[in-house]
Amino acid sequence: MRLESPEPFVLEPFKEYPYLGRFTLRDEGKTIAIGKVLKVVE
Repeated sequence: MRLESPEPFVLEPFKEYPYLGRFTLRDEGKTIAIGKVLKVVE
C-alpha cells in the first residue's frame, strides 16, 4: 500500500526502527488496517 498525506508524519522501516515502523489506519473510530513499514519513499 502507498500512503500520501498533505501533512508530514513520521514513519521508518520496521527493520531499522520497530517503534516507528508500525501503523494503524482508522476510519470513523474503527480499525481498518494494521501493518509494518517495509520501505519509505521520499
